[in-house]
Formats: sequence, structure tokens, C-alpha cells
Amino acid sequence: LWTPPFGVHDAMARLRPVLLANSPTLREIAGDSNCRALSYNPDDPKSLGTALKSVLRNPSHTKARSSAAQSWAASHLWGDSRATLEAALEIARHHHSQGQS
Repeated sequence: LWTPPFGVHDAMARLRPVLLANSPTLREIAGDSNCRALSYNPDDPKSLGTALKSVLRNPSHTKARSSAAQSWAASHLWGDSRATLEAALEIARHHHSQGQS
């Protein structure tokens, strides 16, 4: 059930329910109290089953979570991230060329 990060972003942008392994990196995507995606313990198959059942049995919660995820995805576009990263790299290059750390 692994998918690359852009797959998660794409699913969120398309209002698809998202299940994420509970890891520090993915918790930020899932949001506080799993407001954008459900998380599960990757070491516990029952945890994944419980998350899947929740998606299927609680359509109103799933719809609200998907809507929040879509909004989040729209505010985290790769172009914006790329511009921020390129600016940070340029500053780092400048400091490095000036002998600053």
C-alpha cells in the first residue's frame, strides 16, 4: 500500500480518502487528530483494517477529512515548495561563497 508522496498529494487534491502509516513525516500530512487523513500502525495489520473500516463506515467523516485534505493540498503546491527551496539554496550558496557557515 505504499505510494510516493506525490501520489498522496494527488489523492488529496482529488478528494480521495487517504490512509497513511503513522510515522513522524506522515503525521504532518495527516494533520492534527487525523483531520486530513487517517493513520495506522504499519506494524499492525488490524490497525490498517480498522482505518479502512472507518473510511467505509463513516462517509460523513471521510468526506470532511477529504475536503480538509483537498484544501491542504491546494496550499502545498510543488511550485511553491520548489521556489522556497531554490531561494534557500541560493542563500546557502551565497553564504558558502562568502566563507560564512
